[in-house]
Amino acid sequence: VQALHEWVFIDTKNNIVSQISADEIHPASENTMLIKQSGMYGLLDNQLQVLTPIQYGRLERYIPGLYIARAGKKTGVITINNTAAVPFKYDSLAAENGILRARQNIEGWSLLTSENTSLTAKYYDWIGPETDGLYPVINNHYWGAIDSKGSEVIHCIFDSLVQISGGLLVVKFKGSYGIINSSEDWIVAPQS
Repeated sequence: VQALHEWVFIDTKNNIVSQISADEIHPASENTMLIKQSGMYGLLDNQLQVLTPIQYGRLERYIPGLYIARAGKKTGVITINNTAAVPFKYDSLAAENGILRARQNIEGWSLLTSENTSLTAKYYDWIGPETDGLYPVINNHYWGAIDSKGSEVIHCIFDSLVQISGGLLVVKFKGSYGIINSSEDWIVAPQS
């Protein structure tokens, strides 16, 4: 077994201030560091004191004071003091602009707030990353889009969403391609 790397912190005169054994150490915020030991993650303060035990398979900063964490096969959100802000019941969590895209294997995908409030009225087969203020979604094999409040602004009736840019969407509809705006008005009618 290979021993963990030894991390040494020095002052401006090259005097050793502190040291710790870890695979990796990265800044997580101004006052915290992300530590990885033997494939597990935790949080340290600037004095190398443990804030969050080194017990998570994944740990990444979500918003100030909150971190997306994976414990076993489930993902949730924890505070810096290791209390659950979003319970560990999700199979996948991804964050953009403070909003969580959450997946549960049985129910599907939804949008959540940091307080674990669902923004979407229903579950989707898939919710993609935010693009130009919209989240592409799939429901019953058809594509649409929702906004950051969880409202379905583009109904799930399209074969696919090819591109979202500048408030316009290139869509495939019944085998033909066209361009619509966010009100679902055709800017360019479907054509081959």
